[in-house]
Amino acid sequence: MMKSRSDFTKECLKRRLCVRWSSIKGNKHEEVAPEDFIELENMTTVGMDENKIVRRTSDAVNELLQMEQAQSHAADAAVTRKPT
Repeated sequence: MMKSRSDFTKECLKRRLCVRWSSIKGNKHEEVAPEDFIELENMTTVGMDENKIVRRTSDAVNELLQMEQAQSHAADAAVTRKPT
């Protein structure tokens, strides 16, 4: 539901995740297309053991998924609301 790649990238950077965008169709535009996929990597590794890095990255990805789900539910609710 993110409207643009830059919005999603900003959210990832807040969580110290590095983003690499890819697209099957070679989409280079700012808008997020259904065929886009991303790779996320943890940016902070110095001073952390491997378990902490994995847990931190997993928590950050979970936050992003929850945020996307909330936006999707809000968009669905807005469309299906009955006029009063």
